[in-house]
Amino acid sequence: MSKKDKIICIVIFLAIFPILGYGQLNVSTNTFNLTATSASILASFSNGSTGFYADNIELQYGESSGNYSSGTISGSPTYVSSVNGSSFFGLNSLSPSTTYYYVVNYTYQGTPYTSTESVFTTNDPEPANVITDSATNISLSGLTLNATLIVGSILPLDQVAFEWGTTTSYGSQAYATPQETTSNCLAEYYLDGSILSQGITYHYRIKARDRSLGSYQTIYGEDRTFILSEAPVALDPADLAPYSFRAQWKSFANAAAYLLDVSTSGDFSSFVDGYHGLEITSPDTNQSVNGNLSPGTNYFYRIRAKLETSNNTTTYSNTISLITPTSTQWIGSNSEEWHNSDNWEFATVPDSALKAIIPADSKTNWPILSSDARIAELELGLGAQIKITNGATLSVDQNGLVIPQNSVVILDNGNLTISQGDIHIESGSSGSGSIVIKDITSQLSLLDGSSSLERYVSGNTWHAISSPVSDELAGQFFFGHNPVVYFLEYNEASSWDGGTTPCEDCWSYIEDITTPLTSMQGYFYWIDAASETIEFTGNYHNQDISFNLTDRNPASDNDGSGWNFVGNPYPSSFDWSSATIPDDCDDAIYFWQPGGGADGDYKSWVNGSGGTESAIIPTAQGFYVHATANNTNLTLNNNGRTYSTKDFYKTHQEKNSNELKISMGNGIEDEMFVRILADASINFDKQYDAYKLFGTGDIPQIYTRTNRDELLEIQSLPLNDSILEVPLSIQVTQSKNYSIKFAGIEDFDEEITIFLRHNESGNICNLREFSQVDTYLQEGINEAVYTLIFNRNSASSYNLGEEEYLVYSQGKQIIIKRLNTSYPSETFAIYDLPGRLIKKGNLPAGQVEIDMQGNTRGLYIIKLENLEGVHSKKIYLK
Repeated sequence: MSKKDKIICIVIFLAIFPILGYGQLNVSTNTFNLTATSASILASFSNGSTGFYADNIELQYGESSGNYSSGTISGSPTYVSSVNGSSFFGLNSLSPSTTYYYVVNYTYQGTPYTSTESVFTTNDPEPANVITDSATNISLSGLTLNATLIVGSILPLDQVAFEWGTTTSYGSQAYATPQETTSNCLAEYYLDGSILSQGITYHYRIKARDRSLGSYQTIYGEDRTFILSEAPVALDPADLAPYSFRAQWKSFANAAAYLLDVSTSGDFSSFVDGYHGLEITSPDTNQSVNGNLSPGTNYFYRIRAKLETSNNTTTYSNTISLITPTSTQWIGSNSEEWHNSDNWEFATVPDSALKAIIPADSKTNWPILSSDARIAELELGLGAQIKITNGATLSVDQNGLVIPQNSVVILDNGNLTISQGDIHIESGSSGSGSIVIKDITSQLSLLDGSSSLERYVSGNTWHAISSPVSDELAGQFFFGHNPVVYFLEYNEASSWDGGTTPCEDCWSYIEDITTPLTSMQGYFYWIDAASETIEFTGNYHNQDISFNLTDRNPASDNDGSGWNFVGNPYPSSFDWSSATIPDDCDDAIYFWQPGGGADGDYKSWVNGSGGTESAIIPTAQGFYVHATANNTNLTLNNNGRTYSTKDFYKTHQEKNSNELKISMGNGIEDEMFVRILADASINFDKQYDAYKLFGTGDIPQIYTRTNRDELLEIQSLPLNDSILEVPLSIQVTQSKNYSIKFAGIEDFDEEITIFLRHNESGNICNLREFSQVDTYLQEGINEAVYTLIFNRNSASSYNLGEEEYLVYSQGKQIIIKRLNTSYPSETFAIYDLPGRLIKKGNLPAGQVEIDMQGNTRGLYIIKLENLEGVHSKKIYLK
């Protein structure tokens, strides 16, 4: 019987010991993991009671019974309990096909014991095997020859060598030392390319000498071939995204496949999971890497080519380094939905590891967030917008938030939480950024930062400002008195200078830097510098803000009382048309438009008409309102907060039907508006008209005067009769030629024709044919120098070219000139507005000059009578 046919019996026994006072101790042994040169033995101890150690444990073994000269191995003490204690022994460097005997010695309760002898037999030896592996790292400079040595349980190799040559006769060899002495170890040898020729096919194989069966024999691996090749070339990545990229490389001749490595270290000491030698079948020359990546991480990749037929691999390509992006940019090409990946760069919705960028360029769709999101940072470009709604919360973890000029964050039943850093709203010459909180349920939360807002002001001129934050002090804006700053506040109730416009005496300088700025109060600000950006720091105003309006003289609406300088209290624009205006406050608002130095002009707006772009009050902007009763409460709330790119003082851009705009001046233009409105009256209407507030400097001032001597720059009038006449007065600082411009005529109903009559010369023009009239004006007030005539019927029904009379005032005289002398009997009568007869008489064939000395200035009605009938005219007496 051969050794392989032998059945080796492993004796497992139970040693029985005397019963001790603490219970009986049992020990058993088990042999496992047998090979030709090694074995594992487990000694198990048990006792009927618990709490004692078996120690001084050792195993003795040898090749004959009772003779344990092969060696002694110590074991670990073990705690003996009702659950077995055990000790493990590993035996190595044993002889193949050999029977070994062994015992276990130990001490228990101070007494030494020896187990019964056990036995095991090692396995028979196996012959070695060698495998020629593919060559690797092939380049023009050389390559690595590789082999696998299957050596069984011992090292049967005295010599390991590679043979190579241009034929299967080889002819050259080099010895290689195996990397290990265990099963399936590897051997390699670097073959220098300098001793090889390019383009030549070389053969190679592994050979070794084996003694595992007791005698030496030479064994060989299979024949393989190689050809020197250039290294592959890796290219820059494509489709670089926060969590993925596409590795690229040049096509490599004779490549059957490519092997891709991706690592976070340039020496490739570690690999991204799944990307260590990832095989990509040729002819593909790119691979998406999209697993286990992180934003903002430096990655490296390289490529090898696996060659056709030989399965050899080239050397590594050059290494490509890349950093995955830390941000994703809004595209908005699909919709407004924030969570739609098609709307984002890289098709990647931002998350807690990414910055979200809303760019400055104009978008068809701006993002709307309607469910919760968490991002690392938020960056807004100039003019960008984002809206949070539907109860959603956007959490921004890092670096606060800057809202640039004309950009806006809108919270409409939505929340914004800034976990770290400040929120800052920027301002510039084109306007300010905004944060619009539309309702009291929306919340802006700063967990570790403060809020601030800028307001750009050009230098050396007055600006109307207001504070959008609470508890701000005036000292914030004095810049340590370098440059010089002037800060004015207006108190309507403090005094009255008797005029019909806001009083000059109501202004006072703020000089104490500890003066608190009142919420919803307007201020005038001047700084001796080219320009400056002032900064408000504190909690943004939110929810309802109120201001108590005063009127020094509520008995009269046509005086200089009741003017209150208020301000937009929010860190966003405010839509005045959405405000609830008290009965004792006019609907109109009045803005100061800075000019050069102390010069400037006022622009007004009331219910869709006026010289401002709209009812939108810019951020941190002061403005006038007019109260008609004392202690009138004006309250603004979040519903009126809105977003607009409106500058601090833009001019009128909207067009209304049946509204005529009249303007004068270069640069800053003074404007007035006449609107045909059925619900209006001929005098001042709270909801439709605006008073004339006079500007300063050389800006011409144009206005109209009502029958009640009210000076208006916006007047809405009914056109109940076929004819409506509106006198125009102009105040200038120099005697010279001026241009009066008319706009909006094309928006009137077609049946309405508008004429302009020069009241002194009687010259008349049709404004549907002329949009500008040039005229010479004397310095000072040119009262009722022109009259606008609105004719609802056709031009022939009011044929001004054939009018019979020319009526105008000159100083304290009223001049009446007959243009048609065909009637022999004509008379005139002059009445004041209450209807009292002032003067009457006959009209000669030429003209009559009527002395009005002793009569007050104002409007008078002149009735002219001939055989055809009675004609009525209105004239303003200076």
